[in-house]
Amino acid sequence: MRKTAASVPVVLDTQYCPPSEAYTFFRDSMRASSFPWTPKQIDGASFQARNEIIAVDQGGFGRLKSVPTEYRRTKSDIAHSSAENFCAFFILSGTTAIEQGGRTNVARRGDLLFFDSALP
Repeated sequence: MRKTAASVPVVLDTQYCPPSEAYTFFRDSMRASSFPWTPKQIDGASFQARNEIIAVDQGGFGRLKSVPTEYRRTKSDIAHSSAENFCAFFILSGTTAIEQGGRTNVARRGDLLFFDSALP
């Protein structure tokens, strides 16, 4: 078994931005990553989010905390991804819904959701 070292965490946190720029900063940062997403602000809430990512050999671990927001993997996001991933989301709090292939799966605290990053 080959050992791999974790990289330095990448943290995107809107608390360091002026409130008027928080959503734009987070959206642009997510879309510029190697695994782009397009967040869509909903409910006119003051946008707050923190995403922590640790890359490991051929994978990674992330933790996202956000106000209620819709995150999409658009065809453009997929085309600009540097790799295809099979993802697992463990829900720490709140509710998450993943819609893919005409099917919606809803998860709550303690649930585990899987999806294929190569599909919108």
